[in-house]
Amino acid sequence: MIPSVHTIFNAEALCRYAEREFAIGSVNRGQLWRTFVNDVYRLEAGGKCYWLRVHPFGWRTPSETEAEVNALLAISSAGGALALPVVRRNGGYIARISAPEGVRTGVLFQDAPGCDLQFSGSTGRANAQQYGEAVGRLHLACDTVRELPQRARIDLSFCVSQPAQVLLKHLSETDRPALEAIANRLAMTLQDYTSLSCGFCHGDLNTSNIQFSSTTAIAIDFDCCGWGWRAFEVAAFARGITWFRPPGADADALIHAFFEGYCRHKSLNPQDIEAQPSMLLAQRLWVTALHLQNAGRWGASHYGPAYLSSFMRWLQTWHDWRIRDS
Repeated sequence: MIPSVHTIFNAEALCRYAEREFAIGSVNRGQLWRTFVNDVYRLEAGGKCYWLRVHPFGWRTPSETEAEVNALLAISSAGGALALPVVRRNGGYIARISAPEGVRTGVLFQDAPGCDLQFSGSTGRANAQQYGEAVGRLHLACDTVRELPQRARIDLSFCVSQPAQVLLKHLSETDRPALEAIANRLAMTLQDYTSLSCGFCHGDLNTSNIQFSSTTAIAIDFDCCGWGWRAFEVAAFARGITWFRPPGADADALIHAFFEGYCRHKSLNPQDIEAQPSMLLAQRLWVTALHLQNAGRWGASHYGPAYLSSFMRWLQTWHDWRIRDS
């Protein structure tokens, strides 16, 4: 038998499993919504919508997921707006699901009504400011969470050194020297910032992990959460809006609007602001390494040579822009 790398569960069978595990009543509809870092299933039960996030085998340990859940409960108690986990019938929040590759863990979440904001056109700047305000309010509530020893610390190794090592394994011999030079220069710059703010971080506050309605802004998907640099955390928005934007006035206006909104609710120290151009590069290193580490599940057509070429063009362009403006 050929070993399985990643099982896609039958949605109907998973619905029946969810009915047994969680007190949500009869699930009348369920479907695989997406498979990316995690497999996410959308379930409808009792007139409500739920989201079952199933980790790939080996992606998160039960203790890592338990730390995430405890942080979410603390943030909610402090007034943070987020999609809460649903308790299991037998207590606790973490379900264990057998698969050919091994036992996988899952967490069921309440729905977060709303949609992504768009950051182009006449409403782009206002939406960026709105997103920044939501992140600022979330970080205020996150300040009640203590350091999480079970989760990876978001520091220089996490943001630059480890991603660079992953990337070097995938890049061509032609591109490796450029990546090494940029990563080394970036590490030297960031290690000189000794007063960066630290705290609990969502881990991936890109442009799509807060859902907005007319009255609410609800954060979702804390799967990459941890303790560490808030400057890295807030640079995720810039990472999201710059992938398809070159350096210049449009990107600058959106990033400025984001921070304008953020600082209405939460302050950043001068080094947090000064480090942003470097943190943007670190964000791109981190997310690209994350993609490449999981390309075996998603397919090389998405994260193969063409993707790496786009990444290197982006990295060189934004690195040169940062040097020019420094």
